[in-house]
Amino acid sequence: MVIDHLPNPTEAAPDRINKLWQGDQTTPEGKSLVTNDPNGPLVLCSNKVIIDPQAGEIATARVFSGTVKKGEHVNLSFSPGQQQRIQQVFIMNGAKREIVSEVPAGNIVG
Repeated sequence: MVIDHLPNPTEAAPDRINKLWQGDQTTPEGKSLVTNDPNGPLVLCSNKVIIDPQAGEIATARVFSGTVKKGEHVNLSFSPGQQQRIQQVFIMNGAKREIVSEVPAGNIVG
């Protein structure tokens, strides 16, 4: 199984954040990223956007800090100053989407 060969998100976070984020890791945001803090500020990195004929745009992302919640308003880097509302939160279970109300740091979310 994959779980036997890959580190858990909390163990892997310090190394990943060193490679992905060039900010100061001693700030509250930096500490939250390095520890995968589910109570920290929401930081996620979208890695794929698809167009679903029924649902419209669907983005998947890795949650590095905070907790993604349905209905939450977020700022996106490609639309500065404009907040977008999270319409639905899901995790992938094989090829199926499992709708949930929230997903904490360390997970991949859609």
